Amino acid sequence: MITSKRIKPIINRYEELISLTEQFVQEKTKSHFRDEVRIDGDEIQHEINTSCNCHPEYGWNTIGTIEELGKWINERNKI
Repeated sequence: MITSKRIKPIINRYEELISLTEQFVQEKTKSHFRDEVRIDGDEIQHEINTSCNCHPEYGWNTIGTIEELGKWINERNKI
């Protein structure tokens, strides 16, 4: 049976993964802003404004792969 006691650690790990993914995107894009990020299949994507100032539209841009994220995390943990 799925209980909140079993779900909470999964949510905590997911939040940690998203935080690391945000840091990965910031480093790759050289941005000081926190973009919305998502993991879509094997791709790391961030949301970007794809239009002019008066008509904002947002789209997802692929910035890397799960494999690249894993390598980045491993390198980061060596320090």
